[in-house]
Formats: sequence, C-alpha cells, structure tokens
Amino acid sequence: MSKLAIVIPAYKKTYFSKTLDCFVSQTNKNFHIYIGDDHSNDNLQELILPYRDKLPITYYRFESNIGAKNIVDQWERSISLTKDEDWIWLFSDDDLVDPNAVEAFWNIVSSTNGSKDIYSFNTCVINKIDDIISVAPPVPPFETSVEMAYNLLSGKRANCMPDHIFSRFVYRKNNGFVKTVYGQGADWANSILFSGDKGFCIIPDALVYWRFSGDNITSVAFEHKAEMITGHFQFIKWILNHFSYLRENSPKDFDNIKEAALQNLLSVIDYHYKGVPLSRILYFAWFIKRNFNLPIIRVIKLSLTMNAYYIGLVNKRKQK
Repeated sequence: MSKLAIVIPAYKKTYFSKTLDCFVSQTNKNFHIYIGDDHSNDNLQELILPYRDKLPITYYRFESNIGAKNIVDQWERSISLTKDEDWIWLFSDDDLVDPNAVEAFWNIVSSTNGSKDIYSFNTCVINKIDDIISVAPPVPPFETSVEMAYNLLSGKRANCMPDHIFSRFVYRKNNGFVKTVYGQGADWANSILFSGDKGFCIIPDALVYWRFSGDNITSVAFEHKAEMITGHFQFIKWILNHFSYLRENSPKDFDNIKEAALQNLLSVIDYHYKGVPLSRILYFAWFIKRNFNLPIIRVIKLSLTMNAYYIGLVNKRKQK
C-alpha cells in the first residue's frame, strides 16, 4: 500500500483533467488518489474513467453538497475515504503541480527522516489559461510555527491548502481541522496548528500552481462578503487564542503576532470586505476594539469603511 494519500475534494470539471494529468506525469507514483465528489452537477465519474488505467484512484460521490459554505467539512469527509497512509496531501480539482513533486516530497522526507509533521511546496498563482500571474515570496527551508504565522499574517509568505502535505498522526492528534465559515483562513490555521510541535519544512525543487479562476471560493468572496468576513474574524480570534501562551513565555513574540494579525485583518477588510451590512458591523467593531484596543475614532472609521450604506453615500457623492 502507498504511504501517500492524495485527497481531492472535487466539484467542478473545468480544470479537473489538467489536475489529474499532473499526477499521471509524476516521476514517482508512490501515491493513491482519493476523489470525494461534493455532489457535483458535472459528471465527474465519467471524467475520471480514462484515468483509472493510469492512476490508482478511489472515487466516491457524496449524497449532498456541502463544500460551497462548509468547505472544511468537505475536506474532512474526503479524507475519511482514505485508508491508513502515513501522509495526506489535500489537493484541489483545479490546481497544478510539477511532475517531480511526489519525488521531491519523498526525497525531503528521507533526508529529514520524516521528522516533521508538515511539509510544504512553494507556490505560484495561475489564471484560467495556466499563465503565472504571481510568484509567492521564497520561503526559508525551515520555520517554527510562530515564525510561519508571523510571516503569513505579514504577507511575507504564501500558503494554501494544496501546497502542503501533513502526517496522519498530526491530523488525528488535533481531531481534524480548524473550522471557520467558508473556510476563511482555515488553510493557514491548520498549517500553523500542525507545525506547532516540530515546525514547518519546505519541499525544494518543485512547485504547486494555485489557480485564481474566478470560480473558486476565494475568487467569489465579494458575493458573500458578510458571511465570509465572519469566517476571517473567526480565524483572527483563533490566532489570538492559539498563541495566547506566548503572553507569558515570549511576550514580544505575542505582540508581533497580534500586530501582524491586526494588519492582516485591516488589509483583508480593505481588499475584500467593504460594503458589509450594518447588522454585522457592530460585532466587528466590538471585536476589533476588545482584541486590539484601537482608539475609538479609528474603530468608527474602520466600521464606516466596511458599511454598505456608508459606501453607497460616498459613491453617490462621487457621481455628482
């Protein structure tokens, strides 16, 4: 039995063949692919038929669709299809990976004696036609969980669910994944959580290509901003709670994490979540004031920035 489970919680067929082609092309075939069909409107079972002679595939179609809002639950039920492989790679139905990726993973596991619970590829962002539109900053060969969290929140490194491979041991130890509404920040939270004891190791010499297509959850954040920002606030709250032990052990590190979390939150609000209904604004304002102790004037200005009614007034004035 292979010791690497590649788990693909699938829904759309648009790029799925390209994803499977990447694994057909792998120079090391020591893996098994598990496809969890999120009750797709596309006929994914038909799509994978030509690949059954090329790849070891286990396919299962779930009876309900949950991934649109509860993506983390879809990740977990897809992982439940696996057997007892030591390592789990949660991939996606539209991303790509270099043909030597599996080989590079096994090489780093060998050279580190499998001493880490989580290994990660560097990442590029591609568009609908596979053009590279951005390259993530290079990541150090090794980071502690605190270092990784600070660098993620500060925008000094990238991270997405398909770019890391984690041990079944650490997945079970933590009873699965951290969950947030729409999975906002969940990939970051789980990388931070799983690297807590042993740190985080980069897999050199291969890349993951994360697709920004306009079809995935990140791409359509604007349409569900009121709910999705709730998920991001849940992530920020998790960060502050998770690293609260640093208050006594390493207060400077905690202050750095807290400041980076605030800057991340402000950046996300500015980039994604302007125009949130007033009914949500009051809680967000209270959360920011309570956790970051910002001056009340700044909290009010930030709340206005998020509010849909206020933005409507501003836009009307600009049109006059």
